[in-house]
Amino acid sequence: MAQDKVAPQEQATVNLADIVVTAQRRSESIMDVPLSIAAKTGEQLERSGVTSLLGVSQLVPGVKIDQFGNFLQPAIRGVSSTLAGPGTEAPVAVYVDGVMQPNQLANFLEFVDLDRIEVAKGPQGTLFGRNATGGAISLFTKTPSYAPKGKFTVSYGNYDDFKVQGFVSAPLIDNVLAVSLSGIYNRRDSYDYDIARDLRPRGLRTKVIRGKILFEPAEWAKITVIGQYQDRFNSDAGSGIALNSNTPAHTDPTAIIATRPRQLSLDTDSYLRVKEASGSITGNFTIGEIGTLNSITAYAKIKASIAYDSDRAFTGPTGYGAAVDFYAPDEYYSQELSFASEKFGPFSFVAGAYYYHDDNRYDPIHIDATKDIATRFSFNAAVVTEAVAGFAEANLDITDRLKVIGGIRYSWESKQDRGSISFGPTEPEGFGMLGQKITFDSWTPRLSVKYDIADRTNVYFTYSQGFKSGGTNLSFLTGQFFQPETIKAYEVGLKSAPSRDISFNVASYYYDYSNLQVQVQQTIGTNVIVNAAKARIYGVDADAMWRPIDGLSLSAGVSVLDAKYDDFPNATVQQPKAPVPGIGLVGNETVILPNAEGNWMTRSPKYSLSLVADYRKSFDPGTFGANLSFSRSGRVFYDSANRVSQKPYSILNGQLSFQPAGTEVRIELWGKNLTNTNYIGAALIADSDAIAYAPPRTYGVSAHYSF
Repeated sequence: MAQDKVAPQEQATVNLADIVVTAQRRSESIMDVPLSIAAKTGEQLERSGVTSLLGVSQLVPGVKIDQFGNFLQPAIRGVSSTLAGPGTEAPVAVYVDGVMQPNQLANFLEFVDLDRIEVAKGPQGTLFGRNATGGAISLFTKTPSYAPKGKFTVSYGNYDDFKVQGFVSAPLIDNVLAVSLSGIYNRRDSYDYDIARDLRPRGLRTKVIRGKILFEPAEWAKITVIGQYQDRFNSDAGSGIALNSNTPAHTDPTAIIATRPRQLSLDTDSYLRVKEASGSITGNFTIGEIGTLNSITAYAKIKASIAYDSDRAFTGPTGYGAAVDFYAPDEYYSQELSFASEKFGPFSFVAGAYYYHDDNRYDPIHIDATKDIATRFSFNAAVVTEAVAGFAEANLDITDRLKVIGGIRYSWESKQDRGSISFGPTEPEGFGMLGQKITFDSWTPRLSVKYDIADRTNVYFTYSQGFKSGGTNLSFLTGQFFQPETIKAYEVGLKSAPSRDISFNVASYYYDYSNLQVQVQQTIGTNVIVNAAKARIYGVDADAMWRPIDGLSLSAGVSVLDAKYDDFPNATVQQPKAPVPGIGLVGNETVILPNAEGNWMTRSPKYSLSLVADYRKSFDPGTFGANLSFSRSGRVFYDSANRVSQKPYSILNGQLSFQPAGTEVRIELWGKNLTNTNYIGAALIADSDAIAYAPPRTYGVSAHYSF
C-alpha cells in the first residue's frame, strides 16, 4: 500500500477523522473502517515513553504484551497463546512495513524510525488472515523523502542507559529516487543483580540499521526496497526468580534462592541473543483508472541463541541444577500480491494471493536436569511450514450513508517436522524425518455493515472469523498433532468526530472461540500443546480525545473484558507438589484437571485503562512541552489453572521538554514507571514457577536535533 497517502500526524493527539490507516489494504480514514483500530504516531509513542513493542499495551487498552520466557507474545481482547518453539506463532500477527514477523524471539522491536503503528482488534480473517485470530499489530517506518531531512537523538539514563539513534533521508534524483538510513545503538546495565554470584549481568546491547530506497520511475510506479540488520543481546529476557521459592532446587540444602523483585540467584548466565538479516521489495503500480496492483516480496534469516537456569536457583558446582540452552535458526520468505480497485460507482474491491515458507529449528536444544552431563537430554527438531491463501473483499455503497463490506479468504497450510534425539554428552545427529506431512485448510468470511447517522458519526456491525493452523508437538519428537483453533467474532461499534477538538469511539464484541491451543510446560525444556474445547469472550472498548484549550490534548481509553474457558476437559496444568516439612514448596508436577471450565484465560485482564495528557505551547524563549501518561491493568493470570497471577497494577510515565526559539534542538527530561511498580513481565510455569519482573523506575535526559 502506498504509504505516502497517509496523512501527516505531527500533533501529539489528532482528531479521529484525520487518521488514515491501511487496515483494509487501502489508505482511508479510520472513521470509514468498520473495525476497532487504535492508531498512534511515532511521536505520540515517544512522548508517552513507549519506545518498543513491549510498551504498546500502556497506550492501547485491550492489548497485553509480555513474554513467555524469552518469547514475545501479544494478546488482544484475551486472544493469546503460550505456544513457543519452531512451527508455533502467536495469534496476534505482527507486521513491519506490510511484512509479517512470525518469529517470537525476534519481535522485541525497538522503535527506530517509526512513522505510525496500527492495532487492529479482532480476527483479521480476510485481508491479514494468516493465523491472526486475535488481531494484527502493524508498524510502518518512515518513507524516504525528496526533501533532505533527518532526526538524531542522544539519550542517557540510570542503569548507565546510553542510546543514540538517527534517521536521515535525501533525494538522489528529484521526484525519482530517494534514500533513507536509520539506526540505533543502545546499551545499558541489567536491571537485575545476582546475589549468589555477586554480579550484575551484562544487560542490554542493541544494534539496528535499516536502509530504504524509494524509486518512482513513472507516475504510475513506486518501488520501495528495504534492508535491515539487527543484533540484540539481553541478559534480562530469560532471567528471574522462582515465585514463592517454588522450585525443585528447594530440596537442595545448599541452594541459594532469590525471593525479591529483580534479584537473581543463578548457576549459569541467562540471555537471549538474536541476529537477523532481512529485506523486502514493495511495488505499487497504478493501472490507469482501474486500481493499484501491490506486491510485497520478503526474506529473513534469523539466528537466535538462548540460555537460562530453569530452576532459578544457585546450587553450586555439585548440588542440584537445571539448565536449558538452545540455538534456534529460522529462515522464511513470503510473497503477496493484491489489487485494490478504484471506485466504480458504488462498488470497489480488494483481491489477492499470499505464499509463505518457513524453516524454523532447534539445532540443537540441550536440557540438563542436573549438573551431571550424563543425564543431559538433547534433540534437533525442525518444522517446515508452507502456507497459501487467496482472498477477496468487496465494498458496496447501498446509499450515501449505508455501506456493506463482504469478504472471504481461503487458507491452506502444511507442516512437516523432523529431528533426532541423544542422551548424555553425545550431540544429536542430523534431522531424521518424522511422520507424514500434515495439512490444514479453512474458509474465513467477513461481513460488515456501516451506517452514517450524521456527517461525522457512524455505527457499524462486523462478523468475522479467524483461523490459526495446527501443528506437531516437538518435545520428545512424538509426532503428536494439535488441531487448528478458530474464532467467530461479532462486533458492534460507534465512531464519532463531531468537531476538530473532540472524537470518540466505542465497540462491544462477543467471541466464540474453539479448539484453543494451550501449551503446558511438563518438565524443563519440554512441553505439550493441547486443544482446549472452547471459550467465550465478550467485552467493551472505548476511547476518546479532547482538546479543551489550545496546546492541550487529553486522551483516554478503557477496555472491559470477560474471557473464560467454556469447556476445557482434562486440562493439563502444573500444580505444586506437596510441600516438604521444614522446606516448603519444591516445584510442580503435571496434573490433569477434570475440567478447567470457568477459569480465566491467560493474559486477559478484566479491565485496562490509559490516560494521556499532552501540552505543547510556544513562548518567546521557545516551545515548552509536557506529557503525562497513566495506565492501569486488572489482574492477569499466567496459567490455565489460574494459580499464578499478577495483581492489578499501574504505570506512570512522564516527560518535560524545551526547544529554544530559532533552533532545531529539543531537550527532554523523561521518566518511566515513576512509581517504581513491581509487576510481572514474563512467566514460564514448568517444574518451577519462574517469573521475571518488568523494568523498574527509569529516568534520564535526551537531546534531539532535527532538520
